[in-house]
Amino acid sequence: MTPPHIEFYTLAFSTDDETLQDSFDDPAAATDWLRRALAEPLPTDPGDARQHHTRIGTAARMLRRLDIAEQHLASALLLASEHGRDEEAVFARIRLAHVLQWQGRFDEAIVEFDRCIEESGRIGSLSSRKYFAFQHAGKCHYDAGNWEVARGHFAMALRLRLASDADPELIASSSQALNAADACFTGRLAAQELDRLVPAAHARLSDLPARAELLVDLRGPLADGVVPMALVRAVHRYVPKLDAALETLVGDGWLLRRGDGVAMTPRSRELLAEVSERLDAAATELWGEPEELLAMAQLVVERATGTSAGVVFDALAARPPVGSVAGRLLDRLSALRYHRADAHAAAWQAEGLTADGVRALRDSDPVRRRIEAATGRVAARPYRRIEPEQRARLIAALHTLPS
Repeated sequence: MTPPHIEFYTLAFSTDDETLQDSFDDPAAATDWLRRALAEPLPTDPGDARQHHTRIGTAARMLRRLDIAEQHLASALLLASEHGRDEEAVFARIRLAHVLQWQGRFDEAIVEFDRCIEESGRIGSLSSRKYFAFQHAGKCHYDAGNWEVARGHFAMALRLRLASDADPELIASSSQALNAADACFTGRLAAQELDRLVPAAHARLSDLPARAELLVDLRGPLADGVVPMALVRAVHRYVPKLDAALETLVGDGWLLRRGDGVAMTPRSRELLAEVSERLDAAATELWGEPEELLAMAQLVVERATGTSAGVVFDALAARPPVGSVAGRLLDRLSALRYHRADAHAAAWQAEGLTADGVRALRDSDPVRRRIEAATGRVAARPYRRIEPEQRARLIAALHTLPS
């Protein structure tokens, strides 16, 4: 029978390429191992005791039993500081900081990771392995939604691993993490540009009839037939008293009720055809004919199909855009904007919040930080599917467009 301390190293695990978090492939087997390890007596030798605490703490973290993980990894750090070598104390501190990170105590974890980076540069025996500190610090910043800092740390870890001829799996891990952080950073920059560009074109529609602005982003699905109420509510999830507004549109002859959905009337069909023409003209006046940018945006939208956390993006992306070059670009940018909106809604719903509840959160609230980070990871999916060089060209091209 394999001794428990050896058996631990046979427990297979995987790393999620979006969250960058590791988990056991067989949680039941890992849970059974942890139960047995917790029942073992603590070894009397300080080095053996440190390793015992380290194994238990690492397994508990990956099983998300974070109180147990913190307790044992704090003990491992104390033993490493008092009885171990300097590099053992650094690795013990990294493991404990990793638990703080998973507990959402990002500020505390970052302080510890920064200390590990500093000490890795000071301790000669760590000079060839200081990439560990950068890699794990990067994961903490990634978890916290600090995409640019995470990207910098992962890039440094990758350079150090390549220079030290590290194991190919470690090099691949840094490359994977760098790509994920770069995609999230691109997603944030893209969101800033989309929030600038799309409303600039829509500002030309300020004279629409009362409540008719609710039809603008639904004009594509409405042209195709009955639009389910689930899609209507998702498009307008932040509109207060939406049901009353829709009833007004029905009463004024702009919408028809069709089962659990709505449809256009001849009146709204005429209005929305005019809206499309006006948006086409506004986008062309603002942006000219950006054919290369349209091709890039179309590629991103096509590759993002099926990656959204909600229903709006796929509904808008599925309909081929028509009209001028700039008008079609506006259509694709609007769809991408809803990809992020879908991700944001899924993130605050996962926290048990409503639209009003998420709006009420302070910027410093840990729940908001979790929501924003989760949003950023999912909203990065369209950009993960293109190369980093394409991401940079896309953002640069969007940035040149006037608003």
